[in-house]
Amino acid sequence: YADFEFRLPKSFHGTDNGAIHAYLAEFIVPTAGVDLAICLWIYNNSKGYDDLFAYEACIRDLLGNGPSFGKIKILPKSNRVPNMCIRQSHPFRPDPHIFLHHHCQRPAKISEI
Repeated sequence: YADFEFRLPKSFHGTDNGAIHAYLAEFIVPTAGVDLAICLWIYNNSKGYDDLFAYEACIRDLLGNGPSFGKIKILPKSNRVPNMCIRQSHPFRPDPHIFLHHHCQRPAKISEI
C-alpha cells in the first residue's frame, strides 16, 4: 500500500482515502476486470468530491456489503480513539499487521492514556 503513492492519478484523488479503495479492490477482487476498470476510470478522471464519492461507491459495489474479506476486516467508523492510536508514538506496537486507515484524527489527551 505504501507504494500506491506513486500510482496516484493527476486528477482529484482524495489522497489516502481514494488510494485505499483502489488498493483493496485490486487485492480483494483482482478478477473484477472491466468493472474495476470503470471504477478506476472514474478515479483517474475525477474533478472533485462528487466524482470521488462516485468512485468510492463503485468500489464498495465491487466489494459487496460484507465487512470481512478473508484475513481483511473493515471496521466501522468510531467516535473514540483506538488504543493503537495512543500507542502509535511508542516503539511497542501490539500487532504490526493491523492496518487502521485514518485512525488518528486528533492527538490523544493525557486522560485517555
